[in-house]
Amino acid sequence: TPPPPISVVSAELLEAVGLKVRAKNKEEHRTAITGLAQIYFKHYLRPRLEYVQEGGDDVNIDEILQIWENVDSDLESKFGWIPRNVFLCVSYSDAEDAEMRSRIYQIVDDTLLGTAKREGSTLTPTARACGLAIILQSLKSNDNSMKWCAFLMSQRASLQRALGSYLDARTKVKECE
Repeated sequence: TPPPPISVVSAELLEAVGLKVRAKNKEEHRTAITGLAQIYFKHYLRPRLEYVQEGGDDVNIDEILQIWENVDSDLESKFGWIPRNVFLCVSYSDAEDAEMRSRIYQIVDDTLLGTAKREGSTLTPTARACGLAIILQSLKSNDNSMKWCAFLMSQRASLQRALGSYLDARTKVKECE
């Protein structure tokens, strides 16, 4: 039997799952935020990016602009709060849940930005950029989630620079051998 359409899942039920993100049980709150992110991607972000995704890297700018013009306010209110909850989870200290921050990196990369190598989950670079813009737009209404998003992205940029420096140094060492 196929799963029921998301329309049968009420906003209240999604919000109840959202409350599980603050549960004391570590596995429970990790599972709740992961599930919510998957629902957000599959039932909100992916359909909203459908035409941008179909257009590939040469998508017409009009398709991109349609994302901002055709916003379903009912779907926005049902799903729009989920990215805020995802980024608020970055605030978990290592004492509360040492694995949560790395889980959020994974959720952002693989789920929200569509880089997972599962059928129907991988987005083109253009669709990923548009998806990130949609996510950032949803964060504007919550200063804390925007702050944690900026922290996560800043930390990511620092790690990428450090990795780049390491790779450059390793290449120079190999050249000297």
